[in-house]
Amino acid sequence: MTVLSACERGPQLDPALADTPLPSPDTPIDAALAEAGGWYFQRNCLACHAIGGDAALVGPNLAGVTQRREIPWIAAMIRRPDSMLVHDDTARALLERYRVPMVNRELDGAKLRAILEFLRNADQGSD
Repeated sequence: MTVLSACERGPQLDPALADTPLPSPDTPIDAALAEAGGWYFQRNCLACHAIGGDAALVGPNLAGVTQRREIPWIAAMIRRPDSMLVHDDTARALLERYRVPMVNRELDGAKLRAILEFLRNADQGSD
C-alpha cells in the first residue's frame, strides 16, 4: 500500500528547483528531470494536449512548442493560464481557436520546471 501511495505522489523533486532560472535554448537538457516531467505531464496535461502525431484533442498539440514559444511564455501559460488570458494576445487567440480555457493545475515551481524540461526534451532534434 505504501508503494502505491508513493507512486501516486510522483517523482520526488528538489524544491530548490523552483528557485532556479528558467532554461535557455542552449541549456543542456537534464534527462532525469525530463523523465520526471514526463510523469507530471502524463497526469496533468495529456488529457488535453498531445505531443506529435495528428491527434485532435481539447488543446493544441505541443510538438515543437519550445521552438514556437519562448520558455518564459510557456512557463507563464502553465503556471497562470487564467492571467495569461487576460494579458496575452496569443493566449486569447488559442482560446478562440480551441474554445476551452486551459485549467490552472496549480503546479509548484519544481513540477513546472520538470514539465518544461520534458517539453524541451520532446522537442530536441525536431527542428
